[in-house]
Amino acid sequence: MSLLSTSNSNPPAPTGTAKRLRRSLLAILMGLLMLEIGVRLPPVHAALSSTLDPYETLLWYSKNMLSYRMELDSGKHYDLWLLGSSYMMTGLDPEIVDDALAAADDPLTVQNYGYSAMQNLVDMSLVVDRWLLSVDKPRYAIIGLQWSNMSSDGQRPARARSSPMERMLIFHDAPDDWVSAFVYQNSALFRFATLARNALLIPLEQTDVPDLPKGGYVPRNQAMTCDRSLWTDNDKPTAAEFESHLVRLDALINMLHRNGVEVGVVNIPSSYCALRRSYSSQEHYEQFYLDPLAAHLQATGVPYAELDRRFFAAYPDVDEQVTFYYNASHPNSEGAKLFSLWTGEFAAQALVRVTP
Repeated sequence: MSLLSTSNSNPPAPTGTAKRLRRSLLAILMGLLMLEIGVRLPPVHAALSSTLDPYETLLWYSKNMLSYRMELDSGKHYDLWLLGSSYMMTGLDPEIVDDALAAADDPLTVQNYGYSAMQNLVDMSLVVDRWLLSVDKPRYAIIGLQWSNMSSDGQRPARARSSPMERMLIFHDAPDDWVSAFVYQNSALFRFATLARNALLIPLEQTDVPDLPKGGYVPRNQAMTCDRSLWTDNDKPTAAEFESHLVRLDALINMLHRNGVEVGVVNIPSSYCALRRSYSSQEHYEQFYLDPLAAHLQATGVPYAELDRRFFAAYPDVDEQVTFYYNASHPNSEGAKLFSLWTGEFAAQALVRVTP
């Protein structure tokens, strides 16, 4: 028994292969440590930064997001943020909304913080919460919607999740994203190696971050034509599906409320020609989309402006309606003028409460 006990208490001696593996791992770790120390030396770090830092922008899916953050980092502050996907980016001009608020008791500033290809409002809430609100907080926010936010498009993950930087700093839900973010932020060697890969593959001129004085607002001057052959006799999102779509909207609204931001919602109108691509009639568009959305927001106490019926009443002719649109989903600059004016009126009365 004593011999057995003694043999079990002593681990077996490492084999030659195990020793070589340990020595190799130790050599690699020591080499990486020496390289980490080397790139942190001030002259080396400065030289690498001047060459490689511009390539950090290529890790981002959308340069708009980086532009928004840089603007707020520079000290800019806006009292009212216009939030939404691309429909809001072409549909609401912040300067026109700002003009409608000119009668407020104290100066107000407005900016369009729109996100291309981000119909998923849960993903949008993460971007706003983890990215923009970490720098500054507005007093008010208006969420600009179209029915596509409540469709299958709004269920798909945002394409921004495909970007390494967004995954590391914003959509860090998986353990490997947290690890990558930690290493990228704390290892100069890993960061410069990542940027060097981009520098070898992509021209320097593609690294420019755009200056966006109107934020995400993108004016479009073209006007669409109505192609009636695309109209459908089926309804895509139905009343039975709608409750599940409201969860993502509530996520965005609740996140803003938790951060002390007063929220309003505006539905940016669709033309009759466009809505008939997804609904069999205007009545069904109102029944399956506009009415349940209004009922939900009223029940939750969120101020809401539904601009569609106002638009249909002001411009009943189908071919005249499309002159306000760049394509089936996005207003052009004429549409933006009209919808921004109406949104500014709503903001003044329901949020800022400017007395007419």
